[in-house]
Amino acid sequence: MSKGTANQYMSKSSFVSKVVKNPYYINPAKTLPAIKGRIEKIVGRSLNMSISKTNYGQSSYIVLHEKGGENTLKIRISDHSVTNIDRMFGEVHLHSRELPNSEWNKRGYKQIRNFKKKFM
Repeated sequence: MSKGTANQYMSKSSFVSKVVKNPYYINPAKTLPAIKGRIEKIVGRSLNMSISKTNYGQSSYIVLHEKGGENTLKIRISDHSVTNIDRMFGEVHLHSRELPNSEWNKRGYKQIRNFKKKFM
């Protein structure tokens, strides 16, 4: 293959357009407000969110509290995976690198609905 041949198949601009159109590339800055909005719709009120930025990426947290009780539900919306065992089982995990209506995120919304029915 000659030096210029690769550019015939994929120029720099076509590579960028393929990445942007790729359904697996999701911009967390765009999905985070949509995911938060879905949670607020489920709960029926506006919610505060804290944001944590580390070398691994960005995680946002929303904590729901039981009315007049001690039960809480911690919701983690993150652009990276989790390895801490307590976090895996003690939080609801939503992914900001997936579409707000992805199957993974739908499971998280179901957990939030169940908490609301039981405690709110």
